[in-house]
Amino acid sequence: MDEFIEEWGVSLMSDAEARELKAMAFPLTVYRGGTGTVDEVASGVSWTLDREVASFYANEWPRSWGAKGEPVIVSRSVDENEAFAFLNDRSEAEILIPYADHAENVSILEGAP
Repeated sequence: MDEFIEEWGVSLMSDAEARELKAMAFPLTVYRGGTGTVDEVASGVSWTLDREVASFYANEWPRSWGAKGEPVIVSRSVDENEAFAFLNDRSEAEILIPYADHAENVSILEGAP
């Protein structure tokens, strides 16, 4: 997945999304929500600029398909060279960050200590 994002991430963006990414003031604070361990949640490729979106993926989304894990929301700072794409077609302010072994660099906002 990481190689796919690195190679194709730019082509996934619309022209407007590419302009928005270029105009962002880095470093950015990004969020990721899910269930499982902090390491599992932090290792994902899809992050968001919107904490409410991360909360949805930590809380409502897993319950909709029967997951029973504890919700976890993490955040981290991301530099421009780490953000390979910005996608907002679903109004999720998604930042694609390949090679996301970020467990050491995250702050835990909700969930497991």
